[in-house]
Amino acid sequence: MAKEPRVKLLSNELERQLRDLLKWRKSFTVTGAASFSNTPTACSIAISQAEKQAKARRATESFWAKITGSLTMSGADNRWQYAWSEQVRTATGWTTPTGGRSGTTEEDFALNSAEAFNDATGVQGHGVDIDGADYPAGFEMQPIQGDRVVRMWQETATDGSVAFSFEATNADDGTCEAP
Repeated sequence: MAKEPRVKLLSNELERQLRDLLKWRKSFTVTGAASFSNTPTACSIAISQAEKQAKARRATESFWAKITGSLTMSGADNRWQYAWSEQVRTATGWTTPTGGRSGTTEEDFALNSAEAFNDATGVQGHGVDIDGADYPAGFEMQPIQGDRVVRMWQETATDGSVAFSFEATNADDGTCEAP
């Protein structure tokens, strides 16, 4: 009589993915969430990736934050690393809570998802073609400024580190040439 595969999983999503693997490879024994007695290479990798994705989903949360500064990202055009401080809503505005989270432009900095694929040419994340005929000479895309309060997301990055991101539309500024 054939033994049924033994499975010990962390989540329903992992169980579903493992059942898919079982269809592919009919007999193996799972001794832990990512420990297999048969064909460990392919199966371990698939389960390990599924665990990382599940962990990232569990670790995502949002909160309000004020953007307090910016630093141009090294080697990138029209992208910045942002300093920020957690905010809470009051009856008439916003305040920084005692012991609230924060980041500098160097550590625990936030990235603006609207800038994710910006470069030095063409249409940028804020929808403006910086090479277009109507884009004024002397203008440049600007980082988020003015103590803007945004919805900040704390997430687990693919390498397991904590990452912060938000989305806000950038402005353009400069000096117009005299007519």
